[in-house]
Amino acid sequence: MLNPLHGKLRTALAAALSMASLSLAPVPALAQAGGAAALTSGPAGQVTAGDMEMLIKEMVPAGEIARFWASRDAVVRFARSAYVQRALSAEAAKAGLDKTPEGAAYLKMMHERALMELQLRQGVRTALPNEQALDRYARSEYQAQPDRFKEPEQVNARHILLAVAQGGGDDAEVKAKAEALRAELVKGADFAQLAREQSADPGSATRGGELGFFAAGRMAPAFEKAAFALKKPGELSELVKTPFGYHIIQLVERKPARTVPFEEVLPKLREELRTKIEGRERSRLWESADTEAKVNDEAVNALMARHPTHLGKP
Repeated sequence: MLNPLHGKLRTALAAALSMASLSLAPVPALAQAGGAAALTSGPAGQVTAGDMEMLIKEMVPAGEIARFWASRDAVVRFARSAYVQRALSAEAAKAGLDKTPEGAAYLKMMHERALMELQLRQGVRTALPNEQALDRYARSEYQAQPDRFKEPEQVNARHILLAVAQGGGDDAEVKAKAEALRAELVKGADFAQLAREQSADPGSATRGGELGFFAAGRMAPAFEKAAFALKKPGELSELVKTPFGYHIIQLVERKPARTVPFEEVLPKLREELRTKIEGRERSRLWESADTEAKVNDEAVNALMARHPTHLGKP
């Protein structure tokens, strides 16, 4: 019953931050990005707001950017990573590593990769329709697939879980405690406070037992049946037994089934078309260049022979 968004956000941010020290754009170019306020600084220089905005646009998936900026810890760690890159790149330049055969070859490869990416982006920009065309596409999708934009009835509920031993056994004591807690709630005890103190569901307990909105099919059948049977905010269920234990459920709010208005889904539909065109155009440009490549089988075989894999051998 935990909210999955928190785990997804942590994963996305961790991936973006772990990449920062390996694949950020070359630091000298970032100084031209604008934004003079320094987020981090040291002997190697500063990382400005403009630097950060460019890096985040490059490194964090578009769907996660808003959540990223909402996390001060993630922003600070990313800014520190950007400074580390700046410091280490300065040390490498001072040591002349960019002038060595290995360094020059590596930088040439990175330069080609960056230019390739710029060419692909330019192709995508050329292929993208204007805003009016995007809106016409969005409207046609909205009208052609009405079921896609229907939302089922949802409830927002909070609960207190008293866990029972897995594998069966006598749970009479747990049930009695749950009944006592419900009696306290009927008399006016604060649900959120009791959830924080007594609930065995750690994810919701810290939020006063609140689970957020959910539709049918998301929860254990008995829990779901009881939650959707509640009609008025503040109404309590009887004890509900699931494989997790005994639950006391309180309704917070109901949302009736509805068709999501076009204005709400317009940004998403625009982005869908942009993503579709981007993927198609990138593939087209890649495949067009790929057809020009001529493979020298003799050279490939000779290279592979210098790197035996010993597959299938003990």
